[in-house]
Order: sequence, then C-alpha cells, then structure tokens
Amino acid sequence: MFFVLLTAGILLQITAHDTTKILGYRFQQLAGPVLRIRRTVEPSNPLPPKDSPGQFVSQAEYNKLMTRYNNEHAELLALEKRYSELARIRTSLPKPGPGLIVAEVIQTAITPNQRELTLNLGAQAKFVKPGYYVMGNDTIIGTISDVFKSTARVRLVTDGHHVLPAGILLEGAKDYIPTQINGAGDDTCKIRLLPRKDYDIQTGNAVFAMKRTGFLETPILIGKVSAVKPDEKSPLLWDVTVQPACDVETLATATVIVMDPPDETGP
Repeated sequence: MFFVLLTAGILLQITAHDTTKILGYRFQQLAGPVLRIRRTVEPSNPLPPKDSPGQFVSQAEYNKLMTRYNNEHAELLALEKRYSELARIRTSLPKPGPGLIVAEVIQTAITPNQRELTLNLGAQAKFVKPGYYVMGNDTIIGTISDVFKSTARVRLVTDGHHVLPAGILLEGAKDYIPTQINGAGDDTCKIRLLPRKDYDIQTGNAVFAMKRTGFLETPILIGKVSAVKPDEKSPLLWDVTVQPACDVETLATATVIVMDPPDETGP
C-alpha cells in the first residue's frame, strides 16, 4: 500500500498541470456531497454559551419577581372564583378596589417583646383605622394597631401577640389551606394545629394573608414556609415556620390598604 501511494504521488508530481487540474475538479464533484454533510447537520442558531451576559439575575431581583408572581397568582385564583360565582348567580359587578396610602417609616422597634413600626401619615391619618393591613415590598408586613393625629403604629406579623387569618398554597394547588399565622417574637411566624395526615406541607410553600371583610379583599403574600416538622407536644400536628418575604428593618416606606376610601384620598 505504501509503495502504491508513493508511486501515485510521484506520478502526480510529474503529471502536467492541466491534467492534475482536471483530476482535482473530478474529485470535488465526487466527494463534494460527502464533505457538505457536516454543514447540513450543524444547527443554524447555536445556543449561546451558558455564561452569556443577561442570562441571570441577582438574588434580590429573583426574590422580587417571585413575590410579584405569587401575588399575581393569588389574585388570579381570587378572580377565577369571583367570576365563577358571578356567572352562577348573576350578582352585581365587584366593588372598586381599596385605596393605598404610602407613608414614611419614622421609627422601627425590634425587640424580643415588641416588633413594631411607626408611620408618618400626615393629614391622611384620618382615613386610617386600627386593623388595616400594611404592605412592604408588595407583601403583608402587619396591621395598624394604633392611630394618632398624624402617625400610626404598625404591629408586625412577627410580633409575638399578632394573629392573622392565613392560607397556605401548596405547589400546583388552586385552593388554600385555611389556617392562622402567629408571630413568633423573632424574625419568623408560626403556623400550628394542622393535621399531618391531611396536609403535605413542604418548605417553599407560599403563605398568604387571606381575604377579611372590611380589611382585605384579595389574598396577599406574607412569606414562605422555611421549616416544617412534627409538633413536639402534639406529634400528629405540624409545626410550621414561616419566613416573611419583606425585611422590615430596611424599609423606608410602607403602604396602608384603606378599604372603601373617601374621595379625598384619590385613586
């Protein structure tokens, strides 16, 4: 084989240029389809490299987007139920939504015995009542406990004396697990008295403040389940720890949800 190839190479070297040009042209005609096979199988739009800029967002931005997603999902569920009921009994259209008052946080009291904020409401304090819900970063952070001439005090959901009706939304579920959420006196909240045999609670499940007549008309996110285990005193029940989605110690402003606001508050 070696001598055959060597002889062929020598012959090509001494062959006239016109002849080798014709041989090259014939080879291209015969082998061209084979050489083009690789080009046809390559993707026309190759995927960008994994480390391409713009493919990732920061953790803070991700948490913000997830908060918005959870609230939008809760609102969608509420709308589905509302319009199903409207279609069934042909009731009147829903009432206009609540008003919002944005206030400056002028004091933060975070101690083992007290977890509160003080808001500067100014002249709009007259529209605020105890029990109204307060939001921070689009999540429920507490309720109004006291109202003064131009300020109001907010009791945070993590306060050890705070209790709210709540609902847990399992992954892929359309109905909430009704429960109540209690402040733990630290940076978390607690949910108890849920039978283990009835509910498969998992870390990461979203927890919402539920609709409350005169105070809240649509579920709004509080936080997510950060830990779940059998209750030490009652092993047949769950001991659920909830981590609020908002870090209240960094808040500069908070929003009070005012139900059925008068015209003076604006839209």
